[in-house]
Amino acid sequence: YAGGRFEEVHGIHISIHGCAKEWLDSSRWDASLEVVTDLSSVPEQSIAIYVPKTDNRLAGHVCFIEYVERDEKGNPLYIYYTDANGKKDTVKNAYTPGVDGMVIKEDYQTFLENSQLKLAGYLKVKENKGFANRQLQKCGLYEQSFFY
Repeated sequence: YAGGRFEEVHGIHISIHGCAKEWLDSSRWDASLEVVTDLSSVPEQSIAIYVPKTDNRLAGHVCFIEYVERDEKGNPLYIYYTDANGKKDTVKNAYTPGVDGMVIKEDYQTFLENSQLKLAGYLKVKENKGFANRQLQKCGLYEQSFFY
């Protein structure tokens, strides 16, 4: 689900398949993706990746972060995400109406982990400043001062 939602939002196909716990390492070689391990940054419209706490037989889990509600200092308060086969889904590996693909709101501390999995990082679109400058130049715009 998360990979498809990422492609729907960003137009970037993620060619990673298999266990979610391997997504962070596998994606480090994808030029269009950035791996973020600062858990408190919670980038919007990214994929959150969960890995097993202790039982490495578990595959892990991924979800798509739709929106983040933050306090006045920018700290995450509530995470709004979508997924399939997640912790609220009682029927795994089958579509569950009202759960799969629905926006779920969780406070940040709850979002970090459950009894078996812990958040390990995020995948987001890699910022390509050179590409953005070339696109501006094609449009006849040469102002680059806002790209740092």
